[in-house]
Amino acid sequence: MSQEKILIVEDDEVVSFILKQILTELDYAILSIVRDGESAIVEAENNKPDLILMDISLAGKINGIEAAIKIREKNDIPVLFLTAFVNEDLFKQAIGTEPYGFIIKPFKNLELKSAVELAIKKHKKELKAKKEKENLHIMLNELEQTNNNLVAATFREREIKKKLEQAMNEIANLNEIAKAKEIIEKQNIKINESINYALKIQNSIHVNQKHLKEFFTNSFIYFKPKDVVSGDFPWMFKKQNYVYVAAVDCTGHGVPGAMMSIIGSLLLNDIANDEQINTPAEILNALHKKVVYTLKQNTDAANSNDGMDIGLIRVDLTTNEIVFSGAHHKLLYASNGELNQLKGDKFPIGGLHYEKKRTPYQNNTICLNKNDLLFLFTDGIVDQIGGENSTKYMFKNLENNISKNIFNPIENISESIRLDINNWMQNHKQVDDMLLIGIQL
Repeated sequence: MSQEKILIVEDDEVVSFILKQILTELDYAILSIVRDGESAIVEAENNKPDLILMDISLAGKINGIEAAIKIREKNDIPVLFLTAFVNEDLFKQAIGTEPYGFIIKPFKNLELKSAVELAIKKHKKELKAKKEKENLHIMLNELEQTNNNLVAATFREREIKKKLEQAMNEIANLNEIAKAKEIIEKQNIKINESINYALKIQNSIHVNQKHLKEFFTNSFIYFKPKDVVSGDFPWMFKKQNYVYVAAVDCTGHGVPGAMMSIIGSLLLNDIANDEQINTPAEILNALHKKVVYTLKQNTDAANSNDGMDIGLIRVDLTTNEIVFSGAHHKLLYASNGELNQLKGDKFPIGGLHYEKKRTPYQNNTICLNKNDLLFLFTDGIVDQIGGENSTKYMFKNLENNISKNIFNPIENISESIRLDINNWMQNHKQVDDMLLIGIQL
């Protein structure tokens, strides 16, 4: 039985009886029935219903609109108005209370059922969105504090090293050197603890290979951060028959990149939850606007063009139709033994430095078959320095590796790419975060 509680505010006994009978049959709990606005305010404050059905024309000192205003001032409770007539002035007054709809009397059972279900569903989504924003704020505060601790620790470490060098030049006191070494080691432990806490936050938010395999059994995520935490991240979202998968490369790496990746992941979740946004291009266009707004890049005080590059696909699980949109990223796909690519748009997510010539992101649609392959990746792989001449790995090497293994199981492709990159790097340092997502349909 449904747990939603409904408060009926109606001074017509016949109408209130009908409402109670219909809603009870629909498995809603009728909290109570009151006849005037004053009683409605008291009942809403004391018992917190999930929905209020409010007649506009109530007997008593205040009407339904005035009662709704007072209730909404103290409680986040959705209100559906009941009325036998609506004129323009009355409609404007009612809209000012931000109602969840209107039901015109006399009403049909289906109209009432639909209006109540939609109002409750809408309110639940608003509460969920509000909670996610609160969680985002908490996480960002924690990560910002971690970053501040790291900065402070780095400056302290530099001072300690400077003092250590001075001490070594002035005296050869082994005890003093040992003490300084102990201080540095303790400081390094604190730095590592802060970084590991940032990693814990990042891992709790981002998708991993286990999550990907829930929808694509034959798949892999090759993920190699440059530092402990990463500015690259994989993202996935399930909506209806669609699964959205993305490889995202945020500005920077390490802790600053990780902060940006958390912002990107949570913003993507918020956008994908919107029922009006469905295609990858719509998601990227909305993401750009939200990054600009979140980082206040559209203000006079803005001093940052931080953002992200992203390759995003939508997979229709019933038809294998693939829709791709990219910001500085491309999609590799293999069908019938042939490797192809779809290029994304040339504008990054975030920042206003391309705003005058920026165009909306576009969708690219292809239809694939069972066992066809998809690959999304960030530029950390193709930009990695290595080889005999200390050059970049380049996109061509990645293409050739996949082409050589195109008929092999996808786990073999993953291992071949991993070994090839390791051999290419040799003794060179990793220059950026690396991310590659492979999916076999």
